Amino acid sequence: MSKLLASITTFYKFLLSSRAKRISIFALVLSLAFFIVWTSNYAWTIITTPYPAEYREGATLLLTDFFIHGRNPFFLENHPLMTNNYGFLYNLVVLPFAVLFGNTLAVHRTISILCILASCTMIVLTLIKIDLSLPFAIACGVILLASLLFGGIPLAHPDGLGEFLFLFTILFPFYRNFDPPALIVSVITGILAFLAKPYFLLSIGIVATYLFLFVSKGRGFTYGIAAFGSLVLITYVLKVFFECYFLDVILC
Repeated sequence: MSKLLASITTFYKFLLSSRAKRISIFALVLSLAFFIVWTSNYAWTIITTPYPAEYREGATLLLTDFFIHGRNPFFLENHPLMTNNYGFLYNLVVLPFAVLFGNTLAVHRTISILCILASCTMIVLTLIKIDLSLPFAIACGVILLASLLFGGIPLAHPDGLGEFLFLFTILFPFYRNFDPPALIVSVITGILAFLAKPYFLLSIGIVATYLFLFVSKGRGFTYGIAAFGSLVLITYVLKVFFECYFLDVILC
């Protein structure tokens, strides 16, 4: 029994030693390198796969094609062919690249994956801001990357862009300690998130609630009013220029 206790004590002391810490950090860095290579290969496979992974990818390319040819997909005359329950911001972001490199699945998926990488980078920077060590912050970013690469997010969908705008709307003000310029940017990106996919508007509600409860009631109220006014304005613009937008995106 005494030998067992001595062995346990020795092992415990080793775990607390600087050598054990160096070994654990090395193992973590090695694991991160492996997963980064593995996820990069998986992302490349997604980009280079030449056929749709689901039927909505074809609909996304069709919407981008309408914009390329200067046609309004939300006119009644283009329905039911162009009935679309997503927003149109993703297609506008892809548009210049589709014009240059072709309206292909690869172009759309590349934009989606770049948005995923931007989201992961933002998470890593936020964790560093709250004093998490760099290796562990990167580990969290890699875990998020692996989770987002599965499912429909890296495909020709607005999810990747919407996810990035959602996180940016919430985390950018936090990163800047909720200063006025950051809150203005947050309102803008929150509205853009709404145009990517309607439910990402929740990001504005999260920021407004946090501001009101934990930072400043006046600042939270002002932020909410500014966001609401911006939403009313963009709703009016959408109603004027895209007559079927809310019928497709909200009611369908």
